[in-house]
Amino acid sequence: MIRAAALALFLMMPVWVMALDSENAFEFPEPSLPKILVRLPGDGTVTSSELRNAVQLAASANPREFDLREGFVRDVMLTMEYASQNITQPDVMDIGKRVRLAVEQSGGEDAFKLQLDKSGMTMSDIKRVVSKWLMLEKLVRALKKIPDGTEVKNEETLDVLKELGEKYKPRFYDLGIEKSLRVATVGGRNFTSDEVVNWLILNMNEKQLASILDNYVDEKLVVYEANAKGLDIKGKNQAAILAMLFADALTDEALEKYAAGIAKELTVVKTRHIFFAFDRRPGRAYVLSNVDAGNRAKAKARADAVLAAITRNELSFEKCADKYSDCPSASSGGDLGYLARSYDIAAGIPPEAYGLDMIATSAGKRTPISAAPLPEIFIATGKLQDGGVSPVVETSTGYSIINRIETRAITRIEYALPYLRVRRLNEKLEALLTYLKTGGEVSYFWRPSGADLKKHKSDVWVESKTEE
Repeated sequence: MIRAAALALFLMMPVWVMALDSENAFEFPEPSLPKILVRLPGDGTVTSSELRNAVQLAASANPREFDLREGFVRDVMLTMEYASQNITQPDVMDIGKRVRLAVEQSGGEDAFKLQLDKSGMTMSDIKRVVSKWLMLEKLVRALKKIPDGTEVKNEETLDVLKELGEKYKPRFYDLGIEKSLRVATVGGRNFTSDEVVNWLILNMNEKQLASILDNYVDEKLVVYEANAKGLDIKGKNQAAILAMLFADALTDEALEKYAAGIAKELTVVKTRHIFFAFDRRPGRAYVLSNVDAGNRAKAKARADAVLAAITRNELSFEKCADKYSDCPSASSGGDLGYLARSYDIAAGIPPEAYGLDMIATSAGKRTPISAAPLPEIFIATGKLQDGGVSPVVETSTGYSIINRIETRAITRIEYALPYLRVRRLNEKLEALLTYLKTGGEVSYFWRPSGADLKKHKSDVWVESKTEE
């Protein structure tokens, strides 16, 4: 039975579609896709063949993201063993029961939906995963002789997978970008890159496949725009083409003007705070959880009392932080360092751009700039003048009192140019893609959907009307 503790495991496991003919030889169904997936400006298109190439490139570059090596051979081994043990597809009713159980054990529909969103999966994906899990459970019961009604433990499942590895001796080579080469061997059966790509497309969740398709469309639109402008892009990669397209906006002079226009957004603010957690148990101060009204009221009362003491000048802000704050920064007077508006600014612009020095620690040097630990803190800081103290601010995990100490703007633009160049290029690219996609010349004839992908080519081949 799937327990809540196992939910994360089966959410991560890929789904698959394989078939065995009468001679127990694998048949990898080719996904049912229109020949033309997207119509582009200038009579350009994205074909199903191009999508297959894009999937192969993406998986070759990031095999771990797609569980390529381990996932493929595991699925092949399991399918071979299912045929050997006469394990059949589970009943639709059983799948529905397990899905409902998983929803209950995850904390209800809202919590389950949150987990789905984080995993990038849809309910269609989950039903296929549960189907897979039920088949695996049947296999483990058969091999380990576990009676019905007795829980199948994760350790027993992992033990079976280990035994199958020893039995089938799988090997996965390199998918690469070539076609029809042997890329895997399982149980003495060789598999080509074409077969592995079929497996990838059929087993990706819809969001993964949609992302690959959209990224490929974007790349072709960039090439279209470069050709329309008469740029010589032969032999150039995407980064080089973008640099050529937006060259005028990426000069040092243009970037300095750009920085001046967003100067306020790029400032960093030295900040202190005193934090009153809803949940004061060790290690729980910044944990999002359902806190009862009594604990919330106690945190608010503590915050109000400390703010009153600061306002009456009974204690300094630093001493109050040291004495009352639930944040690890309490020992340093509540010092949060210099806060940036976003993580990309904190990570992308070095402190030298603000006339600041790196901080030496036992683990090496680190920047004194970081993003606010909670967004409400930065919002409240923006409403203060240097030296100001905020009213009590409610955050997602407690209450804070904030002291804005000092504001720093960029004084040495040369240190910020790499960050500004990337940011400006991304903005220009987003604007270009939006313009091209909203001009009526980009039309999607197909989007990833589980209902479409699980059909075999032999069952249906959807022709695009635009090819007539």
